[in-house]
Amino acid sequence: MDAAALDAAVEAAQLTADSLVLEIGPGLGALTRALARRARRILAVEVDPRLCALLRVELLADLDNVTLLEADFLRLDLPAALSAHLGEPPYACVANLPYAISSPALERLLSLTPPLSRAVLMLQREVGDRLLAAPGSKTYGRLTLFAQLRAEVRRVREVSRGCFYPQPQVDSVLLEIVPRTRPLFPDLDVARFDRLVRAAFGQRRKTLLNSLTGGELDWNRSEATQVLQSAGLDPSSRAESLSLAEFARLERTACGIL
Repeated sequence: MDAAALDAAVEAAQLTADSLVLEIGPGLGALTRALARRARRILAVEVDPRLCALLRVELLADLDNVTLLEADFLRLDLPAALSAHLGEPPYACVANLPYAISSPALERLLSLTPPLSRAVLMLQREVGDRLLAAPGSKTYGRLTLFAQLRAEVRRVREVSRGCFYPQPQVDSVLLEIVPRTRPLFPDLDVARFDRLVRAAFGQRRKTLLNSLTGGELDWNRSEATQVLQSAGLDPSSRAESLSLAEFARLERTACGIL
């Protein structure tokens, strides 16, 4: 409900009079109204039928450039909904993401084809820290690599819990996420990369050799050792010590061996 935080989100989105915007979880419509003043059309997706009724009848009733869709964002046919309600891309996303679904919602957004022009998302600060984390930190993990492979992520500002109604138990952060228009590693098998990272971080305390043996990848110990050594990586190191580029090298090495 804080005006400065709302203004920061709208400014970071770089909206124009032609912008088509997806909002997830409009709540009481404070951000929706701010977006509607700047963009051509807004698609607001809200799962709570009580909030939808209040938004339709009262809070957003005077806005003719906002479409309210009562739906579960994680189950929604997102490309079809965007096309039906907003028209042809590009689309931006500006949202105070419901914190219970922030990680899977982010993964859906970053998997869109064609990609979003940009996303400006309010997230629980802990999730924001994970997206911005560097190798070696406790917050660095699978979500970090998923996001950084696909987008550039920038912290816009911290947002205290007192800026919200109802007030949550955690502080938040506003992030600007700009999907990459060109692959960071053009020859990377992205699906295989994601499986590799998932296996590597499956049990953080394990060494890479143990994490990559068996399980989802179905590598035996000899194969895992060969791939790691051929990629110039220490089999006794842990996943959190590898950079994005090193994980990409590991995937490409595995493609050439297995």
